[in-house]
Amino acid sequence: MRPDAEPTGPTYLPSGDQYTIQADDVQDLSKWVPILLDAMKRLPGLQDVSSDQQNGGLEVLMNYDRVTAAKLGLTVKTLDSALYSAFGQSEVSIILNPA
Repeated sequence: MRPDAEPTGPTYLPSGDQYTIQADDVQDLSKWVPILLDAMKRLPGLQDVSSDQQNGGLEVLMNYDRVTAAKLGLTVKTLDSALYSAFGQSEVSIILNPA
């Protein structure tokens, strides 16, 4: 595994621990997540090991016409923010049930 594809977890949850694995390249994640998942499932001290990885998401590369945007009074930051608000992912809330 490449050094920049290192685990950033764990996160401690009431139901157990959660590890997050990040990489600069989605192909690295597609390769290594199933390998790590399989290895973790075989460890005797772990139970209910699973992954929430979802492949097949859509991706679009956009190029802004900065001159036209500027004529309309729009900055790249404004355009990025509008697109992220419309299509980005954000955590709305976390609801924990007390034990």
